[in-house]
Amino acid sequence: MDSYTKQGFGVILGEIYRLQNHLGVPSADPIVLYGLTNGVESVIDTALHKSGPLISSEAVTQVAALLADYDKSPEQELAGYLDLEPKLQALGIDRAAAIRILTFVKGLGLYEKTFARLNSENSPSECRLFELPEVSD
Repeated sequence: MDSYTKQGFGVILGEIYRLQNHLGVPSADPIVLYGLTNGVESVIDTALHKSGPLISSEAVTQVAALLADYDKSPEQELAGYLDLEPKLQALGIDRAAAIRILTFVKGLGLYEKTFARLNSENSPSECRLFELPEVSD
């Protein structure tokens, strides 16, 4: 991203945080607001990359297709996430990205049977439920 665009995003995000703070929803410290609205690159980079790297549409489509295959064929071996992980890695999707994608796909209400199979002893604790985080008012 070029520096002009990055600075623009920083200003917009800073103003959103400033409005939220004004409304009583603490969103950012004054120094972060200053850094965002005044083009301090390190503050902008931290704010823009807080959620992790961008998840491509292609990655979401690939994971959804994989889940659809399991949903259509319940006889396929899937004792938990650890059975799914090698296939995800073959697609170039690491565990952190997989968790974000799986949470998104589950949030859409898709592949319920497959997600039920992932909630097992053959899944690490962070790879069982894939629930959307609570949104506070």
